Amino acid sequence: MGKEATHLWRARVSTNQTKENPHLSESSTKHRPITQLALLLNQARRCNNLFQGKIAHDIILQCGFDRDTFLVNCLIQMYGDCGYIHDAQCMFDHGSLHVNNVYSWNLLINAYTQNGCLESALSIFTKMPVWDVVSWNTIIRGYAQNGKNKEALGKWI
Repeated sequence: MGKEATHLWRARVSTNQTKENPHLSESSTKHRPITQLALLLNQARRCNNLFQGKIAHDIILQCGFDRDTFLVNCLIQMYGDCGYIHDAQCMFDHGSLHVNNVYSWNLLINAYTQNGCLESALSIFTKMPVWDVVSWNTIIRGYAQNGKNKEALGKWI
């Protein structure tokens, strides 16, 4: 994406902030672009629009938001849902300075299972520092959705 498009997007964000409420505090306007980028990534993910997702990723890099755990998680999810597991894994490995939370791990497991890479998903699951109910449900659902119903329950029951 060119610099011109990035400048237009930044201008739109700052204009929207002041139009909506000119009395917003600095702390509340600081997070506005992050929210808009997350919405853009969510839309790209739901529409399976990798091009739109890559534009948002480029903006995130140019704006210096690539260390924001929330946006890195949105990128992991977008790349996984669009079928780009390698990019999802790269975001997990290098995004947010390796500050991955249990949500990040679950998103990555989901990316692998929804793309049929069950062994990789299981490997990530076993490396998780802590599991939660969502972790268990994600790995079991992934196996079941890939036609491995017996394995889905047999491995853990």
